[in-house]
Amino acid sequence: MARQGKSAATQRGYLSGLRDFAAWVEQTYGEPFDPRRLVREDVRAYRSHLLNVKRQKPATINRKLASLGSFCRWALAEGLLESDARWKRPT
Repeated sequence: MARQGKSAATQRGYLSGLRDFAAWVEQTYGEPFDPRRLVREDVRAYRSHLLNVKRQKPATINRKLASLGSFCRWALAEGLLESDARWKRPT
């Protein structure tokens, strides 16, 4: 993010959003966040949690989802995620 010219405050905000998501994953699934297991349904469930359980404002939800989206784009580029056509949680 620093190479993209993002401010320190933006970087902290995105990191905070990712930490919140990782904590939610651990609480929800009982396992640490692993980007290789990330699926679309996780993002949808997280958004629903932020909206309905945490009752966060739309701007806050959008910021957290933007940080997650940015992370996913990076993870795809780094090979940590495969194409999103494979975003299905293993059973």
